Amino acid sequence: MTANRFFLPQPTLPDSVLWIEGAEHHHLSRVARVRQGETIGLFDEEGRWYRAVVEKVALKKTLVRECGFRPVSLGRSVLRTETAALCAAFLVNHFWNP
Repeated sequence: MTANRFFLPQPTLPDSVLWIEGAEHHHLSRVARVRQGETIGLFDEEGRWYRAVVEKVALKKTLVRECGFRPVSLGRSVLRTETAALCAAFLVNHFWNP
């Protein structure tokens, strides 16, 4: 069984309903062929994971209902995708170069 996980451009609120559009909708509806009633995984740019149920698959967008937030933490700070590469390069340089 394949895990269907899709990217959200922004964080969502618990139990919210949202539309997935664009490339993520295409992947969800055409590639993964997710249907109404199926459970999928969603994640946002800050590393939050959500569980959602597909309510409706339309021609250009998909309606999902978020039904479970799974907190994943890196500690007190949030490592964003924009700074992750810089942070990794700094750590490699710091620990492997005298």
